Amino acid sequence: MSVAKIRKGAITIPAEIRKKAHLEEGTIVAVEYKSADGIIVLKPKVSVNQEDYVKLSKKGKMMIEEALDAKKNGDIVGPFSDIEKALKALKES
Repeated sequence: MSVAKIRKGAITIPAEIRKKAHLEEGTIVAVEYKSADGIIVLKPKVSVNQEDYVKLSKKGKMMIEEALDAKKNGDIVGPFSDIEKALKALKES
């Protein structure tokens, strides 16, 4: 078992554990205290990598909002098992 010291509210996780858990500088972790067991749990939070991030225009945001509203209102049909069924549904709408 590794040991860590708390300094000014910060805990340094030992390097071998950081490597095993794939924790890098800047990784955000959720912290949970389980009072029944006296256990503190740290869970890495999944975040979007900067290279995967897409910035939407105002029009793009509006289109996504419209699509989400349509889905919520039941205005979207599908999913379809093949393209023929999707095309048939488009023609019938």
